[in-house]
Amino acid sequence: MTVTNNGTVAIEFVQVYVLFFKDDEVVYCAWTYFDDDDNELKPGKSVTKEIDCYKEYDSILVFFKGRAA
Repeated sequence: MTVTNNGTVAIEFVQVYVLFFKDDEVVYCAWTYFDDDDNELKPGKSVTKEIDCYKEYDSILVFFKGRAA
């Protein structure tokens, strides 16, 4: 998954939460930070990370959380 800051200000502590579903039931939940060494995602920058689920799933729901620096 790649997260890009398309805004004009840095975003601090960008968290991504992913819910994995199988037949409309949550089978797994994962989260991680998408930021740099300054705990920010700067304007125009992207961060790519892999979020694994070791259970069978057929859909996901993604939530983002952060704050302007």
